[in-house]
Amino acid sequence: MTSIEILKQSPCTVQEVLLNLIRTDGGTQYRENLHQGTVQDYLDAMKDSAEFPLVETVFDGEFYWMVDGFHRLAAFKQLGSTCMTVSFINGTQADAQLLALAANGTHGLPRSLMTKRTIGLKVIEHPAFEGWSNYQISKFCGLSAPFIQGLRDPTAKQRQQDARDRSALKRIKLEVSNPITKFKEMVPEQNDDGDQISPEKLLLDLAPDEDELKANELSLQADQDLMCKLLESDDALATAHQEIKRLNHLTAQLDVRLHGLMNERNEAIRLCKKEQQKSERLSKQLKSFMASRGDIALHKEVVERKKFTDSLMPQV
Repeated sequence: MTSIEILKQSPCTVQEVLLNLIRTDGGTQYRENLHQGTVQDYLDAMKDSAEFPLVETVFDGEFYWMVDGFHRLAAFKQLGSTCMTVSFINGTQADAQLLALAANGTHGLPRSLMTKRTIGLKVIEHPAFEGWSNYQISKFCGLSAPFIQGLRDPTAKQRQQDARDRSALKRIKLEVSNPITKFKEMVPEQNDDGDQISPEKLLLDLAPDEDELKANELSLQADQDLMCKLLESDDALATAHQEIKRLNHLTAQLDVRLHGLMNERNEAIRLCKKEQQKSERLSKQLKSFMASRGDIALHKEVVERKKFTDSLMPQV
């Protein structure tokens, strides 16, 4: 059994300790900085008597070295208390540094890309992980095996990116080369009256006008600007989160608009079919009327001829 496994299986003790005995300066915080918005959220929840998991520490006989729960500790300190209940195992500062590499892998505020890279490199360089496979390391610290492989071998990372680029390009080419097939997945096969709907016809009916094309062009430019901002941002994860929320909202709006257009089109088809049926009825009535007029004219002609014939016959 490795030293890491022994540490992880060490029995935990729960105890109330003085805040000034809890150390956060022991090299166990691998984030670039604390997220003050998260600290404030935790503080507000604590004021409302919300329950949080205990912070995890390592006790060396004098101090409690933080392992996991830096945001919770920062929020708790702002409550003005002098003591805090913590969970701890007996060990050293170095043990705390080792265990902290696995903190926030599956819970808490998500790590930024820089934090993940820092943790990954420290794990790879730490002698305690010598001989560990990419999978073993990824399972321990909550990072993906391909990510660890990319840190160990930069050429592997480039090959992974090239593969993703080829896959994305292939998917885009497929969708662009056959938009009808893609569009068939988005529309019903029949309208409300049971008539077949042609996706080709729908594409023509729903083709964007010049204003929509201009708006799409501006939207694309805005997306590109945001992507540049994301790549240059110090807090890339937060920027990405905001962009995901915006795109989800935009997608929802487009879905609603698409459904609205489909409903409008189905209603137009129904009304057109109704008017067509009405037109056919009027056409039949007109034909019947014209036939009746012909019969009347013929009858009048017969009557007039009979009168003429009768006038020629000698009177008896």
